[in-house]
Amino acid sequence: METIGLTDPEWQRMDGAVSTEPAAIDPRHADHVEDVVESRPGQGPATASFLREHAASLAGSVLFVGGLLWLLQQGALPVVPPAGAWVGVRGWAVALYLVAFIVVHLLRCARWGLLISEPQRPPTASVLRIGLIGYAALVLLPFRLGEAARPALLYSRERVPLGTSAGVVGAERIVDGLVLSTLLLIALLTAPQLSPLPDHIGQLPIPAAVIPAMAWAGVVVFGCLSMGRVAVFLWRAPLARLLSSVVGRISPRLAARVSEAADSVAGGLRFLHDGSTAAKFGALTLVYWGLNAAGIWLLAWGAGLPSPSLGQSVVILGVLGLGLVVPNAPGFFGTFQIAAYSAMVLFFPLADVTSAGAAFVFLLYVIQIVTILLMGGAAFALGIRRRSLPPRRA
Repeated sequence: METIGLTDPEWQRMDGAVSTEPAAIDPRHADHVEDVVESRPGQGPATASFLREHAASLAGSVLFVGGLLWLLQQGALPVVPPAGAWVGVRGWAVALYLVAFIVVHLLRCARWGLLISEPQRPPTASVLRIGLIGYAALVLLPFRLGEAARPALLYSRERVPLGTSAGVVGAERIVDGLVLSTLLLIALLTAPQLSPLPDHIGQLPIPAAVIPAMAWAGVVVFGCLSMGRVAVFLWRAPLARLLSSVVGRISPRLAARVSEAADSVAGGLRFLHDGSTAAKFGALTLVYWGLNAAGIWLLAWGAGLPSPSLGQSVVILGVLGLGLVVPNAPGFFGTFQIAAYSAMVLFFPLADVTSAGAAFVFLLYVIQIVTILLMGGAAFALGIRRRSLPPRRA
């Protein structure tokens, strides 16, 4: 599906909402971030320094995982399915979903390159490789620290300005968030649900009715972010003058840098000036999310859930996507499972959720995480091998 995706750069809470704007990346640290993602021989100290700097985040992620495991246990929501859950699994459907997810992940890793304006856009092979490594880093590192990987690699490998690359990543996330939350809302209004909705998720005293509220919140948040981002792009010249007049009173040099950074970040929407590129990105976005939803439906049916519908699959996809937006533990462990279970209780009896549903969640999680890591590792190894080859003779 690629829920593991919704989500981007270091997310910050602002007035209780989650910001999808990418965190600023200091060019002085871009190579340092790359060294962590793509460690080169003799650069162990860089990785050790990164680990020291983020020791608190790593320790926090361990505690976070422990808390989520406790929550799943208290809610009688199994991480590992019981033996009887595998009886109805269709192996060929699981294998077909694996193939579909590989296609979806490759599409995701290639699509975002369209947001980089043509003069600065790297070759497709480079965009694909950076995307594969970047999404693997997002899975490996806690609290979405891996979001810095793609901008850092674009800067260090292709010399795309950090502000531009961060703006591209932010634009991709906002568009995906808006599309996914809208699809989720439509699916919630049309997909058949249990009536009445359960007043708990598993054994947790959380009413299932919070899921539709999440969908509305997602539409509002991503809609506002999208409109704000478009406004910054359309009126970037007046905004630059305003920043210059306000910040310039304190420091003209700082005003120039802030104005330049704002223009670079707004550059993530420059593809809108190119009708062909915008249409291509829009079409690929619809194909990407459509394949995601179809894959979820196939795996749910293959795991033995009774008569899942495409609309129900969209709800599962949407709840997963919105649930993984916030900072998470490495591998999205715990949050992934809770989000998937929360969506299923809208449609299936608890007995099915904790049996066939448990097999579905387990397979979905393992296939996605392992595939992302293996493909990212392959891209990393290929890049290392290419750099180690001797140059061609003239």
